[in-house]
Amino acid sequence: MSLTNFDLHRLCNKLDLPIVGVFSKDELEPIPQQVGTYYINMSDAHEAGTHFVCFKIVCDEDRDNYKGKKKKDKVCEEIYFDSFGIDMPIEVSTYLKNFRPIAYSNRHIQNIHSDVCGWYSPL
Repeated sequence: MSLTNFDLHRLCNKLDLPIVGVFSKDELEPIPQQVGTYYINMSDAHEAGTHFVCFKIVCDEDRDNYKGKKKKDKVCEEIYFDSFGIDMPIEVSTYLKNFRPIAYSNRHIQNIHSDVCGWYSPL
């Protein structure tokens, strides 16, 4: 059973996870960057959904090992995940251009014919 954008919102709220939102890849550009998790549908907004990926923006003070660094030393980075193990689309790469290098997995863990889209995107 595939997840919808509504399901992803509901799960994140229920688990008290810091979700920024669920967007189609072509909706990212005007969204202000902030710490938290973004779920991205690989289809454009006017098309039916196909596949979810996610990325998370994390800053030093959000980490367990943060030791009170000065604000000017604060570092933010980004983690990207696609269960098909492919690189991010140009829309996501452009949105995250200030975050380099970007940690991601190139491991293919979801079958291309699977109908459990969204469940592999980490919450």
